[in-house]
Amino acid sequence: MLQRIATGEFAPTNLCWREGWPAWKALGCGHFVRAQIKRAKGGALAGAVALVGLTLGYVAVTKTAYSIFLPAASSYDVEAETIKLDMRNDARLIAQAAAQHFLEAEDRWVLFSYDRSTGKETGPLAVSVSRIRSGYTLVPKQLTRNGTFQLLHPRVGVPLTFSSGGRLVE
Repeated sequence: MLQRIATGEFAPTNLCWREGWPAWKALGCGHFVRAQIKRAKGGALAGAVALVGLTLGYVAVTKTAYSIFLPAASSYDVEAETIKLDMRNDARLIAQAAAQHFLEAEDRWVLFSYDRSTGKETGPLAVSVSRIRSGYTLVPKQLTRNGTFQLLHPRVGVPLTFSSGGRLVE
């Protein structure tokens, strides 16, 4: 934590004066009120309201701590899963375009030309696949009627293999 403060990733005051401060206040007030209700032998409704407030306070503190200490891990997982979904959709598009090409041209294989920076297909399949996600480091160079092909994005880390029909091969 001290290293994050030293690098300026967050200030020492972030822990309680910014996002977390209202939650800490809620916890302090909630415990104080619950103690007062117990001493006064208060009603069940007041106790329940105080308990709900405490629960919300603990949820807020947990959420604040999570957002401070684990921001990179949580956003990376979401992004990687989103990219995996895009990879599956792109594989289906590529496979459908290749299947259409095979029907029309009766070829045994077709070249796939991909511009990594823009995601544009510039080869024979460009008619059916104008653009897929940019940034893939591995794409098929050639597609066959019954073969498999792989897509790899650096944020996912592991290439995904797809059938000629665009289905994920596990």
